[in-house]
Amino acid sequence: MLAINLLAMLLVIAILPCLVLAWVDDYTNHGETCAVPDVCGIQLDEAIEVLGSEKLCYAVVERRFKENAAADEIVMQSPAPGSKVKEGRKIGLVVNTSVKPNRTIPQVIDNRTYREAESHIKASGFVIESVDTIPGEKDWVYELRYNGKRLANGEAIPMGSSLT
Repeated sequence: MLAINLLAMLLVIAILPCLVLAWVDDYTNHGETCAVPDVCGIQLDEAIEVLGSEKLCYAVVERRFKENAAADEIVMQSPAPGSKVKEGRKIGLVVNTSVKPNRTIPQVIDNRTYREAESHIKASGFVIESVDTIPGEKDWVYELRYNGKRLANGEAIPMGSSLT
């Protein structure tokens, strides 16, 4: 009887791990992958169709403004195109928004010379449309205007706006 019990335990110890590993391979679709399609540069609804045809899911992880891209255009994806993933994997998408984000103007009003202010303004993503001179200290910035409206230091306006 003892020999039968020992033999049964040895069979369980030898066979059970093999059965578990075979089940795990089958359950996780081990070795079965598909390539991630390149959806950058196409519209969101078209990208959803492309990913769906490959049996992949999607998630819009961020909406970001990109100057030269159309609204709802995919500007980035993760994982990268061509990566091998399993069916049902979520592909993270960064979608372009049509609304320019607001950006704070730099602290240049009554604080910088024109030359310093110009470099700060351009580095912040704004454009200097024109320069009006008024009596006062030479090359000193006394005010900034956006669409004729006088701005205060730290005020937020749309990125890329033209300033006077």
